Order: sequence, then structure tokens, then C-alpha cells
Amino acid sequence: MFQTPDRHDKRITLEAMALRVIRKINELKKQSVGILMATHSPDHAFMVASKVIMIHDGVLYKSGIPNATITSENLKNIYGIDVNVFDTCECRKVCVPVIN
Repeated sequence: MFQTPDRHDKRITLEAMALRVIRKINELKKQSVGILMATHSPDHAFMVASKVIMIHDGVLYKSGIPNATITSENLKNIYGIDVNVFDTCECRKVCVPVIN
């Protein structure tokens, strides 16, 4: 499915690899392939998910569509930090931790 980059190739970053995985997941979604994905990155969930489940302290905290579930309030309750959720010009959302 993916070529493993040469471990000495500094041009390939973790984020670049994550983007390749996200693109592949979206290709599979278009083919109606069901996908279950676990991530600690709300941004990745916004990019691919049609439904999300948020777990906190080992129990179900919230579930639903990403735009209604991955909110600043819910992220603060789970992670204990302020997180802003912004709309981008690409019609998706991103999460940015607030640094005080």
C-alpha cells in the first residue's frame, strides 16, 4: 500500500506520511470501504471521519458527527487545555491549542 521511505531521507516527515495515509483513507471511503481509525489528532478526524467517538478516562464521552462533537469545550474537558477550533478556507476545521 505504501512505500517505506529510506530512513536516511530527511525530506519525509511524520506529517507527510500522515497525509499520505489520510489520502488513502479518503480513497477507500469513496469505494464504500468501512474504516475504523483511532487517532489522538482531532485534525485527522476532521479530514476523514463521518462519525467520531471521544473517549475520556476509558469511557465513552461523546459521539456524533465531527463538526458537532469535536468542539473547543469537549477538547478542553478531555485534554484539560484550551483548544480553538477554526474553519479553514478549505471547508474543514483545524484545532489549535491556546498557548498562554
